[in-house]
Amino acid sequence: MEHLYIVTPAKETARVVEDAVAYGIKQIWIQQKSETPAALELARQSGIPVIHGRCMMMFAEPVGSIHGFHRWISRLFGQYPK
Repeated sequence: MEHLYIVTPAKETARVVEDAVAYGIKQIWIQQKSETPAALELARQSGIPVIHGRCMMMFAEPVGSIHGFHRWISRLFGQYPK
């Protein structure tokens, strides 16, 4: 496994990132509201690219409802991750 998607209570996220580093994960996506400064810093110090502050539902096809609108706004203002 190379990628990890984290959806945990924020107080547990840093521990999950520690486990990911030990396991050799190459990229992490931390669900919006699950990220913490400690978890983000740990991933960055370990050289693991992190996507955060975004709801996965904006990217999971088919995108509908409010998530589709958020994706459109994100693209409009150049904030959609590449």
